Amino acid sequence: MIQRAGRAAPTFFGRCQRWVTSGATTGLPPPDINKPVCVFPGQGSQFPGMGKDLCSTYPVAKEIFQEADDSLGWSLSSMMFDTERYPELVMTAHAQPAILVYSLAMLEVFKQRNGIQIEGIGPNSFSLAIGHSLGEYTCLVATGAVSLCAGVQLVHCRGKAMQAAVPAGIDVAMAALMPTKYEDAVALCEIVRKELEERSLSNNVCCDVANYNAVNLVVVSGTREAVERVVQIGKELMHVRRATILEVSAPFHSTMMKQAREMFEPMLWETKFKLPTVPIVSNVDGHAYQQEVSTHMYKNLLLDQMSSTVQWVPMMELCRNGGFQKFIEFTPKKILGPLIKKHISYAQVDSLATEEDLDEYLKRIL
Repeated sequence: MIQRAGRAAPTFFGRCQRWVTSGATTGLPPPDINKPVCVFPGQGSQFPGMGKDLCSTYPVAKEIFQEADDSLGWSLSSMMFDTERYPELVMTAHAQPAILVYSLAMLEVFKQRNGIQIEGIGPNSFSLAIGHSLGEYTCLVATGAVSLCAGVQLVHCRGKAMQAAVPAGIDVAMAALMPTKYEDAVALCEIVRKELEERSLSNNVCCDVANYNAVNLVVVSGTREAVERVVQIGKELMHVRRATILEVSAPFHSTMMKQAREMFEPMLWETKFKLPTVPIVSNVDGHAYQQEVSTHMYKNLLLDQMSSTVQWVPMMELCRNGGFQKFIEFTPKKILGPLIKKHISYAQVDSLATEEDLDEYLKRIL
């Protein structure tokens, strides 16, 4: 079971050790590549009524939702189950804990039905834990590095900080660009920042690469004027064929989130971590961490993640170079499967978003 609130979580990672993409270690055995990689999504996978069916069918899922409600001091589950309250649910401070809780509930149902009765993910079921943005926090709870109670509180605070970091009156946006190389997107953002700063003499111009999702797919984030200018120049000069403006409440993974880091940092430092049961892949540097870093170093990576690019391509390169071929995504919606297949075409990816998905998976493997 997931580590419950009230259980001790004294210390986090021990001496500095890191499992790297070459497979070399400084004391840790490499993860078992025959076991699947556990995958968790980021924000955007929420949907109206999420979790209601799962809770009505599985007591273990209901228990997780109830503990999340208790840890927050208000009913997140009621907001999730009520389709008319969906406008509230999409708010960053609500969507992040909702996605975390749903993903963990699906994991617990999977473990129960698959006969895996262990603490956290456990060494007998998965090889690595990997998550996109918010999903890295789900990894922390799933592997027992933090309690469910602490994880829910962390992402709720993280969401509130991200939303509050946007200055009043500033319009923001994100945009997915394809095909676009990472290096070209970085250069394009720099060109637009300089152009708009010279034109407006404003310090509020922001444009950064938020997600490096594939070798030809990036997401840029920042002030709306800058993001729209990136789209315009990209189409005119860099042969960007498709650019989709994403309506968001905050420019995630941009330099505008540095203020969010300052707001979130005290709570993160107060949260006690312990050793995760399997390595967790960092969004910031693409390395898999278990016993390899101190609490101080890993928490700084989590703080850097708020305003840094999600390095999904290096994260997938780690998996490909390490020989991992099986991936199971626990998610409200099927999101990350296509991004995994973009990098590892031969990968076996199972995205478990519903009871029906789980039924089909178990029929195939049992």
